Amino acid sequence: MGLMYLALDVSYWITLALAFPAAGFMIRNFIVFHDCGHGSFFKSRKANRILGFFTGLIAFMPSYYWSHQHAKHHATAGDLDHRGDGDVWTLTVQEYLALSRWKRICYRTYRNPVFLFGVVPLYFFLVYYRYWRRGDSVRVRWSTMRTNVALVAIVTAASLTIGIKAYLMIQLPILIVGGSAGVWLFYIQHQFEHTYWERHPVGDCLLQAIAQILEIRVGDKGEVIRFGGDEFVVLLPQTPTATAVEISNLLCNEVASKSHSVSPDQSIQVTTSFGCATHSIKGDFETSEDLLEAADQALYLAKQGGKNQVGVYSAELKATAMQ
Repeated sequence: MGLMYLALDVSYWITLALAFPAAGFMIRNFIVFHDCGHGSFFKSRKANRILGFFTGLIAFMPSYYWSHQHAKHHATAGDLDHRGDGDVWTLTVQEYLALSRWKRICYRTYRNPVFLFGVVPLYFFLVYYRYWRRGDSVRVRWSTMRTNVALVAIVTAASLTIGIKAYLMIQLPILIVGGSAGVWLFYIQHQFEHTYWERHPVGDCLLQAIAQILEIRVGDKGEVIRFGGDEFVVLLPQTPTATAVEISNLLCNEVASKSHSVSPDQSIQVTTSFGCATHSIKGDFETSEDLLEAADQALYLAKQGGKNQVGVYSAELKATAMQ
């Protein structure tokens, strides 16, 4: 932003050109902000909260407010009965056809690329997160107020130093470019040809069916625990890594080979991914959280390999994660 300010005395076109790398930094900052919201950037919850607050200021986002809403988005993504938390307005064909002419125009306007990637980002960054809604918790309200006060202080300081006009000439292009790219990234995660949407009971039926397979196959060799969302933890005491991997592969294949009944006239086939980490008597991990983190890294490794894969935590994976 310093270079953008200096470029104002030369040519505003140079300032606008510099807005693109500055927007790239803003997007990278938002990724860190996102990870702090998930509590995954640092091991320390306090460190995640502190860094989340400051990265949130750069993104014009109240950290707790956004992370709370984003957690609900993760819990309801793809659920037709629980839309509206941090997602793009999406209707089924039947829902669209049932709309009035005026609401169809609103829907098509909202999803027009010019509006969705041009107007919507500015609305979210500058307006939507500046106030809370009825029913929001005290923490959400305080999060919003803290961020608003800090942003007012930043804008005031900029006005007293470089002037409000110069500040807006620098900040608005960054918000427009970075916001448009950010909304586009969120959009393509959930809006593509094979995006999967279903009614809420379908997800419950699938989770119950998969849990039943896990419990039957694991049996008295271990414990199956629902970890949240669509994730499970399988504990296998006194089990070598090779055996755990073998069991994971068997579970993967069994889940993928079956059609799971979700209604009297509908069956669905799904695949799973597993991440394996072993804690031996050598004391590989200091805490249970470290063990879960290792299994999570192995799970990401499995997902990178495609569908229906098993990843195994290793010293090489640990070294990569530490870099």
